Amino acid sequence: MKPFSTWTLTVGLSAALAMALALAAGFVVSPAAAQSVGWQARWDGGLVDSSARGWDIAEGPNGNIYATGEIWNGSGRDFLTLARNAAGDLLWYRVKDGLNESNDVPAHLIVDGNGHVIVVGTATRSTASWMLTVAYDAAGNELWSRTNKNPAYRWNVAKGVAVDADGRVVVVGEISNGSTKWTSLVSYDSTGDLLWERQRELAPDDGCVAMDATGVLAVAGRSNGSPYDFLTVAFDASGAELWARARDAGENRNDSVHALVLDGNGRFVVTGISETAASGKDILTVAYDVAGTELWAATRGGPGDQESWMIAADASGNVFVAGTPSSGLPNSALLIVSYDSAGLERWAVTVPDGVGESSTATDMAVATDGNVVVTGRHYGAIMNDVHALTLKVSGATGAAIWTRIRTPAPGRRDSVAGVAAGASGASFVIGSSAVEYLSDDVLAIAYDSSGNELWARGEPEVPADDVPGSQPDNRGRRAIATGYDGRVYLTGTSFDGYTLDYMTVAFDAWGNKLWEARKSNPNDAQAYPSAIAVDPANGNVYVTGTTRSFGGNAFLTVAYDRDGDELWSRTRHGEAHGDDSACCIAVTAEGLIVVTGTSDTTATYTAPGMLTVAYESGGNEVWSDEWGPGLFRAGFTSSLTLGTTGTVYVGGSTNVGGGPAGTLTVAYDALGNRLWWQSHNSDDEVSDFILALAPTPDGGVAATGYTDPYVNENVLTLVYGPDGTERWVAIADSAASGWDVATAIVVDAAGRTFVTGWTYKTDYSDPDFMTVAYDAAGGLLWSKERGGIPGGDDYAGTAALGSHGTLFVTGSSDNGTSMDFMTVAYSPGGYELFEHRYDGGGDDIGYLAVAGPDSSVFIGGVSDGADRDFFVYQLFDGTGLFADGFVSGDTTAWSAVAP
Repeated sequence: MKPFSTWTLTVGLSAALAMALALAAGFVVSPAAAQSVGWQARWDGGLVDSSARGWDIAEGPNGNIYATGEIWNGSGRDFLTLARNAAGDLLWYRVKDGLNESNDVPAHLIVDGNGHVIVVGTATRSTASWMLTVAYDAAGNELWSRTNKNPAYRWNVAKGVAVDADGRVVVVGEISNGSTKWTSLVSYDSTGDLLWERQRELAPDDGCVAMDATGVLAVAGRSNGSPYDFLTVAFDASGAELWARARDAGENRNDSVHALVLDGNGRFVVTGISETAASGKDILTVAYDVAGTELWAATRGGPGDQESWMIAADASGNVFVAGTPSSGLPNSALLIVSYDSAGLERWAVTVPDGVGESSTATDMAVATDGNVVVTGRHYGAIMNDVHALTLKVSGATGAAIWTRIRTPAPGRRDSVAGVAAGASGASFVIGSSAVEYLSDDVLAIAYDSSGNELWARGEPEVPADDVPGSQPDNRGRRAIATGYDGRVYLTGTSFDGYTLDYMTVAFDAWGNKLWEARKSNPNDAQAYPSAIAVDPANGNVYVTGTTRSFGGNAFLTVAYDRDGDELWSRTRHGEAHGDDSACCIAVTAEGLIVVTGTSDTTATYTAPGMLTVAYESGGNEVWSDEWGPGLFRAGFTSSLTLGTTGTVYVGGSTNVGGGPAGTLTVAYDALGNRLWWQSHNSDDEVSDFILALAPTPDGGVAATGYTDPYVNENVLTLVYGPDGTERWVAIADSAASGWDVATAIVVDAAGRTFVTGWTYKTDYSDPDFMTVAYDAAGGLLWSKERGGIPGGDDYAGTAALGSHGTLFVTGSSDNGTSMDFMTVAYSPGGYELFEHRYDGGGDDIGYLAVAGPDSSVFIGGVSDGADRDFFVYQLFDGTGLFADGFVSGDTTAWSAVAP
């Protein structure tokens, strides 16, 4: 389903009018806070029907049903939490993005005695993962959210959660850097404040956590080493270890716990798999009292493998284990075994299937009447014939009470992941209904005590994620433009429920939305715009980025007229037809549209190269140049700018001769002839990278990025003349000598060069804005580091020069609970004129800036309220009220304050 869109507008006073009113009212002019907001606008892509899966379900004390799962946002997954009443009516839903641009997958949900809903799972980025915990009240208001990562371990995966009568939450996770796995315990109070953390050498299995009424917590899994054994460890309410019990079945082979339960007598019972020489795998179940004394152990073997995967217990201490029976039994694939409180087997049943069919269990629960509900998947005799399976057996005898194999809609596969037993005797199951290779829907089903289906529900439509520039990184900084009739343009991704599309939005000079245009990949693949440019002569708008194409990724460039109607689009591969990614676009004085990016080179040199393509206004390719074979490898293209004399400059990095990476700057004339190229290495032992370019007044080019001496990066800036002569090079190090990266560069009419980015402390924490200024000869003028709250994360994304020389540095800043847009304005002499923040209530990530009229700047990025939206506003610096020379040095700005 394609989304509808909405937009909002707020109009403020101009700087001149604000000043006039202030003076007329008798206010006093004083330093700082000269800024005023002209207008602000938000673009929201509306509601979409997205792919989602359900993973866990529970009933609250109010009788409402709470479920959690994952939902696709176009580029990753987020937590989805749903609340329904007993009749299946949707009460509320919440989508949670844990770390901005992370893959967030919930694992477990639990409801405490106050009706608070606790969801735990894992937030993953490409090189690490965090445990994510979110708490909601019964009405769906977020109470708190926490991420936790042990700094010594790359992977931190949530495995379970427990909560006590006081609302104290303990999250259990698996932490590792490889094959050896440890358990991480993280405890929060009812408000989300951290109480304690513990680590224990133990590989925990999913869901193997239980807490008794006194706050004793048991965690189970397997020991490390070979062979490994059952291992159960108990902790008190303060996190102190009480006892640990390893259990070997007796043959010194591998034994691993797969499930744990607290029975009605307050005992911890674990079950899992024990390897044997005779039968391969047996079911081993062991019970411990609260002091760790082993009360009983039961082994169940057979002629073939028997495996247990889940466990439940009733109020009398009877235990129920579900798994797979002996492989020697025909046409049966689901086993349920019951033990009494002394560990004696009461009964065992297998669930028969038809010829060629099979069933597997995924969860089980004990109903209020003492009977056992098991849920899972039933596989038919033909491929992809998958059904949701729910069955109920007698807790006393194991006799079948009812079985429901739910027939999915044509072309779908249904499966169930979790079950909850309701106080009224109803059973609630959660899972997904999938269309092969397309999408999934949440599948929630309620059965009464007799097995009659009460209702079945999917997930609701959710707000679309809309992100300018596709993501807030170096590509995202080029997703804003002006240049025709005072208009402002943003481009980025908008989620249509299935995939990401290009979305371009135009606003007039007062912030009114003029038009929006969506561009989808013809094959419904992802499309990521990265940059936008406008032809000031006719108002045509050009957007470029990357999309999936046959054989790999390709450049995708789209042209619109001034009214937003598509003129043409072009997909462009490099000569190797591999993975090609466009970063930048510009319109020359002759009306050529120049696109550049990273491209696979020839089959002989398959590492990244540099591809630059020029189109005339009708979309015909005029010239192209691809670098790679014989020159460099393992490079990337990051930036594009037009010189004041019409030269096209492209920047990136390269490995000339196969050594450490060096910068690469290439100059072309308007016809695509290569004028010169230069590579710079600070020395033979470091790598240098360009991330941004800017033209100099004399027709040359300035570049910035970072140099990496393998310890801490430093900001690298270099300037070339129009003929490629290296004018000067400067390296800037922060006060803390931490990790310093420049992401943006601007040069004023006097040849002064301003670079901005961020600096980390030496422990790679607490990043702050870092801005450095040089004179025309490369001499250091000033360097500023600027943060928000102490210890907060502050990232400068880009910079722009106002018409009166004000330098606007914008990015995102931590306010203690979320991120804000933060813009800091400096005079050319380095005096801080003001700081401006925008807080939309959620995470607001600023990384776009472009100069506007009357010494204003347009600030943009993504604003996260109910969902992520395009957001842009106009910010005046107030200096236009005075002579241009007012901000030429370390002078003061002004603000109106009451006398």
